[in-house]
Amino acid sequence: EACLAKRELPTLTPPCHQIFKAGPQHLLAECFAKTGQNEKAEEAFKRALEIEPDSPGILHDFAHFLHRTDRSLEALQTLHSVMAKGINSEQVWHLGSFIANTKPEFVEFAVDWTGEAIRHFPEHDGIRVLRGEALLKAGRLRDALPFFQQSPHAQDPSAQAAVLLCQLAEEKALTPVPADLEKKISLEFVGWYRRHLAVQSR
Repeated sequence: EACLAKRELPTLTPPCHQIFKAGPQHLLAECFAKTGQNEKAEEAFKRALEIEPDSPGILHDFAHFLHRTDRSLEALQTLHSVMAKGINSEQVWHLGSFIANTKPEFVEFAVDWTGEAIRHFPEHDGIRVLRGEALLKAGRLRDALPFFQQSPHAQDPSAQAAVLLCQLAEEKALTPVPADLEKKISLEFVGWYRRHLAVQSR
């Protein structure tokens, strides 16, 4: 902060021109966010965006900050503004997919967002997992099933539980559960079922 406060002062040496760009404000915003100084963080993010309004990196991190401070709708609006600028970033698509999946009231938006994300980045593992999650919560279990079966984390208890829920709903033969993971998979199954019901009951 002290360094930035002095950047307009005259100097006897050639200035570092990067100090006048958005990078320092972006870094300062992240530092404030990490230390819980949210008001200062938001001010610094906005100053950085005044300098570089089309920076996908700053917009991505600002949206992440908004989500962490329980302003998920604003975060999604910020990410949407990136797309409106014609910037096609897998980081932005992935973050939007993650945020959209965090709240039951966003389920329809999550299905739309992850559908577009998978169209642009069909091989992105994180987006594929989040696409499956969005479809499962929306009740489209048949469509969700292959995303969990083909996930790089298919052996994780959470993914195995999601597969079982989809198979059960579609009256398919259930995949055998490893005995040593039965308890963990059962707990994850209950969690998936509750999240599914939370959306379906809206």
